[in-house]
Amino acid sequence: MKSLTVLLCLLCLILPASAEPTADEKARAVTLNQEGVTAYAASHYAQATPQFQEAAKLDPTVEAYVLNLAKSLQGEGRFAEGKMLLETRLPDFPLPDDQKELRIELADTQFFWGDSLLTRRDTEGALPHFQAALAIDRDVRPGDAAFDLNKLGYTYNEMSQFESAIHYYEQALVVLREFKNPEIEAQALTAKGLACYHLSRYAEAFELYEQARVIWHNLPNPASEATSLSNLGSVCGDTSRYTEAISYFKQAMAIQIQLKDRLGEARTLNNVGSVYDHLSQPATAIRLYQQALPLWRKVKDRLGEAATLGNIGLSYNHMGQYLRAIDFYQRALPIQREFKDKTGESRTSINLATTWLRLKRYDRAIALLENALAIEREIGDPDAQAATLNNL
Repeated sequence: MKSLTVLLCLLCLILPASAEPTADEKARAVTLNQEGVTAYAASHYAQATPQFQEAAKLDPTVEAYVLNLAKSLQGEGRFAEGKMLLETRLPDFPLPDDQKELRIELADTQFFWGDSLLTRRDTEGALPHFQAALAIDRDVRPGDAAFDLNKLGYTYNEMSQFESAIHYYEQALVVLREFKNPEIEAQALTAKGLACYHLSRYAEAFELYEQARVIWHNLPNPASEATSLSNLGSVCGDTSRYTEAISYFKQAMAIQIQLKDRLGEARTLNNVGSVYDHLSQPATAIRLYQQALPLWRKVKDRLGEAATLGNIGLSYNHMGQYLRAIDFYQRALPIQREFKDKTGESRTSINLATTWLRLKRYDRAIALLENALAIEREIGDPDAQAATLNNL
């Protein structure tokens, strides 16, 4: 597993006398390194970095000082500097073990650099860093190549390039099985299943989710098993296998209740409610949605609450109780606006517009559809724009 563990190394390599630091320089470097380690352990990277820099300058013969400096630069998010440091100093340490350690650190620098870009939603920028980490890990640390491959799969999933995501997850699974890492294997199976799901390859998604469920069950990891059961339920629901979907969701919810996983329970109640709505049983759906609402509030998930309020509105719409539907839609919209959930706001605006149309309040319906269209243009959803323009 990749980590940022700092080395407290007091040894130095023996170099020619002309490059050998003095005893005082060595002693001072040891002290500075120890101070840097202390600061680093407290996550005070800005304090640790200059200590490691000075230690490496005073005694350039100690590889550990270079490694520690690179790790501290990572902690500060100064990835470009860490990369340059490692690439520059690699030739100074020709021994195979030293070369391996420095290259591993270079792989980690690239990996965490990519990860930091992902948190800023810069998927395009993250890709070359994960590729660079993969190239190194395949050579010096093949077991960790699975982490790089998983990240590449995840990044392509985020970019909606699902075939590419599947390509990398398949490679990751080969490595994970070779090095016997069942927990990460189950994660990769789930992620590959999600990519297949997005491509409407439901049979493949179902099989992958089931393989993940078996691993989670055997580990055991009940929370993750419940997630797999929910995923299986979603596939069944989307393929009109409603009885199976309800069974899987109920199995998931039993585990979530046992674990007191209120967030998971709320999601599952929402999912089961959706199935009953598809079965033309909106009253049952509403009862389940109403059970989810206090759970969303308990875990302070306002967007989950808004989604469930919108679902309740949809079910009342299906029952022909349009004023009650409007009430719930109007309770969902302010939350979605507050939390800048553009997709949710657009969806709720369209549902609310559809309800006003049924009541022949065309002015209100048009205003809501125009609002939805503006959002769809803002987020760049051409399919949704076409549908909304058609409604207008």
